[in-house]
Amino acid sequence: INNSYRAVAEKMGQLYMCADELKVGSLTKGLDKPMRNASDNEQMFASLLEELQSFARGSAT
Repeated sequence: INNSYRAVAEKMGQLYMCADELKVGSLTKGLDKPMRNASDNEQMFASLLEELQSFARGSAT
């Protein structure tokens, strides 16, 4: 999950930079908030995944 989310965030970043370079304001505006939240979301997903893995290890014993 973590690697997949990071790959999507990287692609969004590339798209944002391209749109900014081409002066496509509507696209950069639309991507602005998701880009700002990407790091927080990635950390949240990684934390949840770690918690689920820990729970699964505890349940297996």
